[in-house]
Amino acid sequence: MALVPVSFEALSDIKYSIALAPHERFCTPEFAVVKFSGMYRDGAAGKSDALFITAIMDAVQTAWFTPSLIMDFTDLEYRWGDEMEWIHDVGRFMPSPCSKPLAIIVSDKCRTGLQSLSSDEYNLHCVESYGDAVSLIRLREKDFDKCMDEWRSKLQGQ
Repeated sequence: MALVPVSFEALSDIKYSIALAPHERFCTPEFAVVKFSGMYRDGAAGKSDALFITAIMDAVQTAWFTPSLIMDFTDLEYRWGDEMEWIHDVGRFMPSPCSKPLAIIVSDKCRTGLQSLSSDEYNLHCVESYGDAVSLIRLREKDFDKCMDEWRSKLQGQ
């Protein structure tokens, strides 16, 4: 049986780049920024694009295990497609019910489409600039830490 070689890039034409917050050698960076660019395919055709985005984010979390995440969608064209909702689960810290602080930087290329998915999730995660994204994740760190502390306490109480 011959194996079929695959790659994450085979899922999508979307491109990405990764940057980390400044940090000392052997120290965990405060956050990772993953910038996505290109065209997210409309509707069900975008499922592979959503899989690609979430797979890259999972890989970033595994490789650098930063306490917070920023997705930069300023160069990503997104109009519609339900699977894009999966981005709101990026940073879910399984098996706990807690999610790492997550900010999504938006632009005119994706704002309307993302707002149409869920206004609550949009308002929770989406911002207009890198500075606003850093402020948002820093604000949410306390909520994440509290959630993790409560979850650990429940586990110890069992």
